Amino acid sequence: MIFVGGLAPYKACDLALRAAAPLLRTGRARFTIVGDGPERAGLEQLTRSLGIEEVVSFWGMLRHRETLQRMGAADVLVFPSIHEFGGAVVFEALAMGAVPIVVDYGGPGDIVDSEVGFKVPLTSEDDVVLQIDEILGKLARDPDVVDRLRRQGMRYARECLSWERKAQVTSQILAWAVGQGPKPDLLPPQAARTFELLATPEITCLV
Repeated sequence: MIFVGGLAPYKACDLALRAAAPLLRTGRARFTIVGDGPERAGLEQLTRSLGIEEVVSFWGMLRHRETLQRMGAADVLVFPSIHEFGGAVVFEALAMGAVPIVVDYGGPGDIVDSEVGFKVPLTSEDDVVLQIDEILGKLARDPDVVDRLRRQGMRYARECLSWERKAQVTSQILAWAVGQGPKPDLLPPQAARTFELLATPEITCLV
């Protein structure tokens, strides 16, 4: 498992750790945390109080290429952030083959559906932890689900996040805007994904 992001309260890495703890204590998984911030010391203390400090690695800030490598080595991105406009890290996870688990809010909630990952309702802290815990348990019991979602997520990234695909969608929108073509079929949830990728140029380095 991996978490990538600033270690600030709204990123909710603490919820990710609490949710993963039951599985981590079995010794069947490890948790990588990439990022730094004011919450790091508290999160390190949380791992000790949960009894999972031996299987959680804090790597701090890494270069983008190394972050992608670590993401590619992970089965799951646990990312319960509650304040994400874009959520580019979720696109990166899909491209690298990590199955995203997010809360259904903001950009990540628009990006993820049941074909590529999991999203849980943004309710209470304890409920979010419980829901993510249940998802992780399901994935641990059925690795075929991980493989299926990984393949589908990577295919989505190849087909929708390349420069060529962005150019096609942009051209369709511009042609429609000047009356030279039909209105593009940009219905939710694909509309949200398409406009998100158009507004997030940094992820083009992935494909």
